[in-house]
Amino acid sequence: MLNFFKDLLLREKVLLLSVLFLGIFLRLFSLSEISSWGDEVATWYYRDNLDLVFSSESHTPFYYFLCRLWKIITTESVYSIRLFSIFLSYLFLYLSVRLLQKSSKFLILSLVTLWSLFPTFIIYDRQARHYGLFAEMFFFLIIIWDHRKSFDLIFFWFVFAVIQMIHPLGIIPVGLLILIDLVGKKISIKRALIYFSSSLPVLIYYLLRLYFQSYKSITSNIAWINNNSVSFLKSIFLLFAGESYPFTVMYPLNPDIFIFSSLFIIFLFLISSGWRVLLVNRQLNRFLVLFVTTILVVEFLAFLGLNLRISRYYIFLVPFLLSYIMDIVNVSPNRRFLLVSLLGITLAAYNLFVYRPWRSYPW
Repeated sequence: MLNFFKDLLLREKVLLLSVLFLGIFLRLFSLSEISSWGDEVATWYYRDNLDLVFSSESHTPFYYFLCRLWKIITTESVYSIRLFSIFLSYLFLYLSVRLLQKSSKFLILSLVTLWSLFPTFIIYDRQARHYGLFAEMFFFLIIIWDHRKSFDLIFFWFVFAVIQMIHPLGIIPVGLLILIDLVGKKISIKRALIYFSSSLPVLIYYLLRLYFQSYKSITSNIAWINNNSVSFLKSIFLLFAGESYPFTVMYPLNPDIFIFSSLFIIFLFLISSGWRVLLVNRQLNRFLVLFVTTILVVEFLAFLGLNLRISRYYIFLVPFLLSYIMDIVNVSPNRRFLLVSLLGITLAAYNLFVYRPWRSYPW
């Protein structure tokens, strides 16, 4: 990574360091002053009671196990447990840059900018929850998947398995990545089947839960979810700006105004990039397919009686969008990189300045 830094021009070094430091500042600013919300309290509880995860928590114990290890080497505090998410974020950013060292430097600069300043990553890196890790591991996976020089079977199988152990709904985007390359004949049927087998650990875990518990006990703790499909779709759009329940209450603007403003910015971005990207850009097509597939799967499950309309569960959509933005930025470096940087900084700063103690909201 040091060799990559030495090859940068002075202005590029200044830009890279500025982006990194700003990203770190936005994550660390008043990190321990915001009161813990319900899911963070659950992290504390299950981290210290791993034996209870199997019987009373809908998620897998993998993240809580990592938090237990972090507790051993650090102090016991709100700041420390939230710092763990930030540490993991920059660990995977470092690994991503290491793996892209031989790629164009502009690709790496755009990666660092988006990773450091994209609001969704900032918001979720500030929480003692696994959603930031889930999204950033997927971003790491997409980067090495799209820019890999060779197929390391064991490595990819392991990454696929870990992602799904962090959050079981990772099976949706993992399956899409494998299917797209299978249809495109970039991998063989045998290799695809081996990759699909990475879902076995998490499937076995939940099958054991089904065996020892009733179906209702696994899903009972999500009975409070809203049944409104339109509200769910709105919350997905807000997710791309870093916000999700209970964070949407912090916006002084009406969510509809924010959504349409964001869509207008995207519209301008597409015009500047050329409309042909809608038809020929692989990353955009992949994102759109995943977005539509995810919504359809969620609605189908809701129809069957399993309501999973929780927008933060689908945070894996964000890195797929970012991979598209990275591709456009890499093809046309100057104005597009500036646009993405300014957009990221603006939204990040906006999120920062509307932070307020959550206890003051009746969520």
